[in-house]
Amino acid sequence: MKIYFLAILLIFNLAWTIAQTTYDRSDFERINQTYLGLEVLQTKLDYIYYSNHSTATPGYSLTAVLSVNKDNYHYRLGEVETLSTAEMTVLVDHEEKKIMLDRSRKNVQQVLFGADLDALLLACSVIKMSQPEPGIKKYELYADLTEIERIDIYFDTQTFLMRRVVLFYNYEMTKEYGGTGEKPRLELVYRLQDTKPTFEAGLFSVARFVQKSGNGYAAVAPFRNYKLLSALK
Repeated sequence: MKIYFLAILLIFNLAWTIAQTTYDRSDFERINQTYLGLEVLQTKLDYIYYSNHSTATPGYSLTAVLSVNKDNYHYRLGEVETLSTAEMTVLVDHEEKKIMLDRSRKNVQQVLFGADLDALLLACSVIKMSQPEPGIKKYELYADLTEIERIDIYFDTQTFLMRRVVLFYNYEMTKEYGGTGEKPRLELVYRLQDTKPTFEAGLFSVARFVQKSGNGYAAVAPFRNYKLLSALK
């Protein structure tokens, strides 16, 4: 599983810096506006890792759940969950039994798509568009970057909600990290996008994990055996 988490981690750390080409910008603006216009959202998506760019046989698979409530979001992938609020961001690793606190906040789009769409477009040297099936539009975004050489996105032309994102990595994954010596790819498949979700009580409260203690914070009772690391100032 080590390589799988490394691949997913790369989604959130890409540097987009290459010139763009011609495309229908209105599609991307509609996608952006659709998600920005949703005050609440719950998305379930599968991360499916493949050992190379063409194989149809999946390797690892995990399901993530992203819940958005106005400016707050909660994201869980496997044994790791992240709660981001105006007060702080709490990352909880249930496998390692650690809680980390800081002030950094990721854009919700970065969590949803792997990168800000506008920044992503600026990185592309070639963009291709097709319609693989009725009601679905596909863009292939090509860029010669250290981590990524191509990203495919599929979206619904009626709702402008994402259906699938495919990342084609630009390096060979060695056997040391669980690869096969080939360039892998990672697919994000959006199984559910609920625009009127019912959230469990307290999902967006940092009090689920920590409470004020003197000049800092302490883990609440269910997590007292977790190591607390704070970068709050």
